[in-house]
Amino acid sequence: MHSLDDAIMRIQAALSRAETAGRKCATRLALGPNPTLLRQHQALKNSVSTSLAELDRLIEGLEG
Repeated sequence: MHSLDDAIMRIQAALSRAETAGRKCATRLALGPNPTLLRQHQALKNSVSTSLAELDRLIEGLEG
């Protein structure tokens, strides 16, 4: 159970960093879109979505 708590804390920390980066990116986008940043942001969003879906499946497996 300890490792699950650690994983949740790491995910929360990563989410916080991603939100901070997103706010910075939004500020930069006001100056004009940066195609490289937009691609990286989308890739990160996809990765986070995939990781959260995997975490949901793991939690469901523990509950079921």
